[in-house]
Amino acid sequence: MRDCPIENSILPEEKEFLSTDITWLHEDCCKIQFSNGAVFFIRAAYLSLLCIEDLEQQQTYTAKELEDITQAQTIYKAEQTARRYLERSEHSRFMLVRKLTAKGISAESIQKALDYLEEQGVLSDRRFAQAWVHTRIIHKYEGRSRLTAELSARGIHKHEAQTAVDKLFITVSEKELCKKAIQRCRKQGKTDKALRAALGRYGFSYKLITACLAETDNHSEL
Repeated sequence: MRDCPIENSILPEEKEFLSTDITWLHEDCCKIQFSNGAVFFIRAAYLSLLCIEDLEQQQTYTAKELEDITQAQTIYKAEQTARRYLERSEHSRFMLVRKLTAKGISAESIQKALDYLEEQGVLSDRRFAQAWVHTRIIHKYEGRSRLTAELSARGIHKHEAQTAVDKLFITVSEKELCKKAIQRCRKQGKTDKALRAALGRYGFSYKLITACLAETDNHSEL
């Protein structure tokens, strides 16, 4: 659903504000038209003072109630912006907070919008983590510790990051990734200590590096 900015500001000296039309768009979302031409798109769940039953056709609102409607619209806009990002690709909550903050949206509005999206299952750090690790290994050959660290850098809780990596290596061989990383490093001219150092940075354990180097060296001698 498209959101819409307020076209005309309501005069601050007014004490009551008359709505001339309320159109329910879907679920708890509605469009409120005021007598002075101002238009609000809101989700009733974002209201603090008012509730769905308070939103009626052609009624008056106090200044505090209007402020409540205005804030609900701000949160709704934050939600719609977040949805557009999520439609393009999975995002972690941390990533969305950064992007929405950069657009000048208040921290309070961002928190309420993202809380709602998490409750609806639209936003999920767990789902993001699982999708991210599978996409990551398509182009990069990295081990357990590097993948976990990269997820943490994207705001994923340590437990969720470890769970996603553990699930990845149920179906994907970390040893095979390490061997592919060895091949890539050797093509880049890395040998001995430089090779081991690079593999360590890629997140492979010392034990796994040693085992994979031994296997690849033995294979090359055949």
